[in-house]
Amino acid sequence: MKSWTKAILSLALLSPLICAKALWPKPSSGSFNIEDFTFDSGEIIDSLNISYQTLGELKVNSDGSNNAVVLLHGTTGSSAQFLVEEFAGALFNPGQPLDANEYFIIMRDAIGHGNSSKPSNTGLRASFPKYQYPDMIRADHFLLTEHFKLNRTRLTLGVSMGAWKGGDYEKQPAAGLGGALMIQLVLLSSPSYWQRAFPTREAVNNYTYNPKVGLKNIRVPLTAVNTADDLLNPIELGFLEDGVANDMTPGYGRAVTIPASNETTGHDSYIMAVLWKIELEKLLARSAA
Repeated sequence: MKSWTKAILSLALLSPLICAKALWPKPSSGSFNIEDFTFDSGEIIDSLNISYQTLGELKVNSDGSNNAVVLLHGTTGSSAQFLVEEFAGALFNPGQPLDANEYFIIMRDAIGHGNSSKPSNTGLRASFPKYQYPDMIRADHFLLTEHFKLNRTRLTLGVSMGAWKGGDYEKQPAAGLGGALMIQLVLLSSPSYWQRAFPTREAVNNYTYNPKVGLKNIRVPLTAVNTADDLLNPIELGFLEDGVANDMTPGYGRAVTIPASNETTGHDSYIMAVLWKIELEKLLARSAA
């Protein structure tokens, strides 16, 4: 099975902060249109626009290996949330782990986010197709293969919602769809709605598929990071450690929980890259071969 990325960093940690003076290169913006895109729901949109920003220059070797890094943002976010000092300054500046002078960094806006196609900018509003994580991943596949002409990436780094989607673009992983989608519904829905929609345990379990099934398909080094004070992904559930230990092929996965401190900010801790960039450095090292 062909893997689309040499390494995956999943941060189960979302919110942009004010940007200080940037030392990283000015990003380039672009977009890619996918004609007649079919959603998992069966609905079709004539033209699906995927917007993106990039840093650095793409370098592809004769064997197809390259310096491409794909960043996947969180729910309600966009590519812009990566371009703040607390994140970009710690990662993209000269000498940092993802130095933009050495890597080609792709930050796309997922379907329904940023400047990509969504109900409000297509005129479709309530008629916009119902989209889910697999649709976003398939659109990413089109962007990477058809637009950027890539058959692999050096690293996929996802935060919050994006952490559930990092993986093998050849065969979409099931990892995380149920859990992450459930989190969004908890935030957006009332208890009375839940009682009407999912009155029994069987109804809840049948809403979507087992989030662990796809973990066994991952054949690249993966590091999953959480903080002990993340209330959206409580460490008491132990899902990171359980998934890595029991559902992944031994040797590929690593689960890390950062202790709560004055520096961590719960689910928003992903923005403070200084908290976890040492894990990124370790991942880049063990995936270099």
